[in-house]
Amino acid sequence: MGAIGILFLVSIIALCLLHNVSAATRHYKFEIKLQNVTRLCHTKSMVTVNGKFPGPRIVAREGDRLEIEVINNVQNNISIHWHGIRQIRSGWADGPAYVTQWEWFNGDTEAIISQALQTGGGPNVSDAYTINGLPGPLYNCLTKDTFKLKVKPGKTYLLRLINAAHNNELFFSIMNHTLQVIDADGVYVKPFETNTIIITPGQTHNVLLKTKPHFPNATFYMLARPYVTGPGTFDNSVTVELWYGSFCLVPFVISTFFFDVKDQKLCANSHWIWVVLNSDGYLFKSSGEWWKADTEKIINQALQTGGAPNISDAYTINGLPGLLYNCSAKDTFKLKVKPGKTYLLRVVNAALNDELFFSIANHNLTVVEVDAVYVKPFNTKIILITPGQTTNILLKTKHFHPNATFLMSARPYATGIASFDNSTTTGILEYHQHSNNTKKSNKFPLLKPKLPIFNDTTFATSFVKKIRSLANAKYPANVPKKVDKQFFFTVGLGLNPCPKNQTCQGPNNTKLAASVNNVSFVQPNVALLQSHYFNQSKGVYTTDFPFNPLFKFNYTGNPPNNSFVTSGTKVVMLPFNTSVELVMQDTSIISAESHPLHLHGFNFFVIGQGFGNYNSSKDPANFNLVDPAERNTVGVPSGGWVAIRFLADNPGVWFMHCHLEVHTSWGLKMVWMVNDGKGPKQKLPPPPADLPKC
Repeated sequence: MGAIGILFLVSIIALCLLHNVSAATRHYKFEIKLQNVTRLCHTKSMVTVNGKFPGPRIVAREGDRLEIEVINNVQNNISIHWHGIRQIRSGWADGPAYVTQWEWFNGDTEAIISQALQTGGGPNVSDAYTINGLPGPLYNCLTKDTFKLKVKPGKTYLLRLINAAHNNELFFSIMNHTLQVIDADGVYVKPFETNTIIITPGQTHNVLLKTKPHFPNATFYMLARPYVTGPGTFDNSVTVELWYGSFCLVPFVISTFFFDVKDQKLCANSHWIWVVLNSDGYLFKSSGEWWKADTEKIINQALQTGGAPNISDAYTINGLPGLLYNCSAKDTFKLKVKPGKTYLLRVVNAALNDELFFSIANHNLTVVEVDAVYVKPFNTKIILITPGQTTNILLKTKHFHPNATFLMSARPYATGIASFDNSTTTGILEYHQHSNNTKKSNKFPLLKPKLPIFNDTTFATSFVKKIRSLANAKYPANVPKKVDKQFFFTVGLGLNPCPKNQTCQGPNNTKLAASVNNVSFVQPNVALLQSHYFNQSKGVYTTDFPFNPLFKFNYTGNPPNNSFVTSGTKVVMLPFNTSVELVMQDTSIISAESHPLHLHGFNFFVIGQGFGNYNSSKDPANFNLVDPAERNTVGVPSGGWVAIRFLADNPGVWFMHCHLEVHTSWGLKMVWMVNDGKGPKQKLPPPPADLPKC
C-alpha cells in the first residue's frame, strides 16, 4: 500500500504576538477520511482531513504548543508534514515518511506535539504594550484591562509620559487633541505643539493637554505603538486607553512594520476617523491542481512505466477550478470586498508540479512577506510562486464601487520539455454593492488580467530579484558571514535502465529519474531520524553523500555520454551550528528546468543566483550579504544556479527535496543530519511514546 504525504501549506495562521508566559496549548483533532468531491462534473473519492477540501485551518500564536490528534481512517498509510514550520528540536513531528517517522496505518492514532512557527535566532517579543500597566481593548481577552483617564471639559492637564518598555521606542498620540511638550527628561524645553510624540525607553516627556471647551459626546483613544528602524522581530501591536464619553475615535495609523523611517510616522489628523483593528481580514488563497483520476494511481503508473505522469485536468483557487473550464462555472471561488479597503491575501502554491503566475485584473498587489518572513514591500501586477512557496500580498480596493467584477487568475510558468497543463484557473473579485445600486453584479463587465506567456523567464527573473529582506546596510540580515562548509549540488533529471522484459516510456526505452549530485535518493525501510538517534545506521544509510559532483561537465550545455543516475540512501552529516553555503546548479542532461527546492528544519538566505554554469571564482563577488531574501523554498533557475546560506542550529534529520512532486518521486531529494550540540537546548529530545514504530 502506498503512502500519502498530506502537505498542509495553508492550514496555519500565526498571530504575531508572543511571550513564553502566555504561550498556550491548542488542541485539534484531524480525522483522515475518504470524502466524495465533485469538480468538472466528475465525482471521486479522495483523502481529506475532517471531510473538508481544502482542509481545515489551524490558528496559533508563535510559540504556542500544538497538540493535534490524528486518526487514520483510510486504507492508505499516511504521514503529515507541516510545511514551513521549523520544528526546532521537535523533528519527530516534521512528518516525512521514512525520514522522521514511520507511516500511520489504518486505525492508527497519534498526538502530534509541536511548537508553532518558531522564528529562531532572536529573542521572544512581548505580548502587549501597556499604558499604566494595562494593555487596552485592542488585545484579545483584555477589554477590561484598559486604563481610563477621566477629564473635564475646558481644563488643562499635565501628563507625565515615561517609556518603560524594554526594547522599543514608541509613538504616542491622542485622537483629536493637540499635545504641548514642555519638559524632556526633567528639563524644561521651549514649548511646542504636536499631534504625536516619540519617546525612547528611559525617556520622559511632560506634555500639556487642553481638553475641549464643551463636552464632545465622544470617547477618545490614547494610543501607543512602536517605532522601529532595525531588522528583527518586534511587537507591532497597539495599546490604548479610553477617555471622555461614548463614541470612540482613534488616530489614523500608518503601519509600522516597514523598515523605512519615512513610512513609520504615526499620524493623528482630525479629518480622519480610523477604527484600529476593524480589520477587513485576510484570505488564504491556495492555488492547486485537480485530476479527475486518482492521483495515487497516476504517479504509481508513471513510476512503473518510467514516463511522465498524466497532466492535471485543471488548476484550482481554494479548491475550485473557476469559470474557464467546462462544467465548472459554479465551482468558482468568490472574494467579496468593500471599496477603499486594504486586504491581506495569503497566497500559497499547493500545485503538485507547476510554478504559477497570479494576478487580479486592474488591481495592484503589494508583496510584503514570503515564506512567513517580511520583505521590503514592492508593488506588482503579477506574482510568481513555486510549489511550496507562500506570498503575502496587500490588495487595496478601488475607492468607489467600480461597477465591474474582476478575475483573479493563475496559470503555469513552465521551462522544461515535458507536457504540462497549460490552462488557467480563475476566481472572482466582487465588490459589495451600494444599497442604492440595483444593478446585479452578474450584469457588470468581467475584466480579465493579462498574464505572462508560459515560458516568460524574463518576468520570472525580474520578479525574484525584487524580493529583498527588510534589512539594510546599517542593519544587515543575519546571514552567516563565515562559512564552515561549502557544497555544490547539481540538481536535475537523468535516466535509469529499463528492467528486463519490460517496455519503458522514457527516452530510448529507459525510465526517467532525478538526482542531487547524480545520487537518486532511495527511500529506506526504517525512519532515518530513529536510526540516527539510536545510532543504528548500519544497513539504513551511509554518510558519504558527495559535497561536489563526482564528474564535472558542462552542466547547462550538451549532456554527457552517460545520462544514468546512481542510487543510494546517502546523507550529509553536520556538526551543530555549522554555517553552510550551498550552490545548487540546474543541469540539462535531459532538459534544463526550474526546480523549487524546499529545506525542512531551517530558513536560509538566498545570497545569489544566475544563469549558465556557476563560476566559483567570479560569482561570489556579487553575493548579496546585506538584504537577501530569507526563505524555506527557492526556485533554482532553469539553466542556472542559486546560492544559499544557513546555520545548522537545529539538531535532527532534515529532508531537502524538489517541490515538484514527480521529481521527488523520481529521487530529487537528500537528507541533512545535524548532530547534537553541547548545551541542553542544543540536543534532540527522545522520541514521543506514541511515535509510530518501524
